[in-house]
Amino acid sequence: MRDDQPIDIMQEFVDQYAREEMLAFFEFTVPRPAPPAIAGLCKISRAKSGGSRLKYLSLSFMVDTPDDDARRRVDEALGRMEEGGLHARLSQVVDVVPMPSLNAGAENHLRQADLLLDDTVVPDQFFIQERLIPMICAVTQVALGEIVWWGAQAPPATPPRRSLEAKDESLVGSLTKYLKSWGGAKK
Repeated sequence: MRDDQPIDIMQEFVDQYAREEMLAFFEFTVPRPAPPAIAGLCKISRAKSGGSRLKYLSLSFMVDTPDDDARRRVDEALGRMEEGGLHARLSQVVDVVPMPSLNAGAENHLRQADLLLDDTVVPDQFFIQERLIPMICAVTQVALGEIVWWGAQAPPATPPRRSLEAKDESLVGSLTKYLKSWGGAKK
């Protein structure tokens, strides 16, 4: 590619997902004074074998944000992780590299951050479940829900579209059910 050609950031985002394998996802809520709490889902993935020289984990957050207060609280919570809070509590995370935030509509917020890891870290189930996720929750002050480890079966390339009649279920709720039905294994 020539240097003077524009970069398609969305295509870069899609290409990055093709180079990664999903390890797990977890549900979480962002508390707020008046109910309901803000529901979210975080997908954890890593580079496929031989896909990158860097040792990193990629965190993709999808959060239901039905109003301005929810969007503000989500930005504040996830921002704490990116501002050095995670590295301060977990030295194996060398740096947190935030990606441009994406909005999937007025009621949903997508955010990704790559965690660059120390060369000595083995990003296995123990590290993720016992060290990383508790520190993410402590720094962001979100409440942890269920952790689901990804199974061997991969989901189809295109997830089923939400029915327009299913407006009572959130996008995060729909995605959680979808992921659990395609290879998630509780642990």
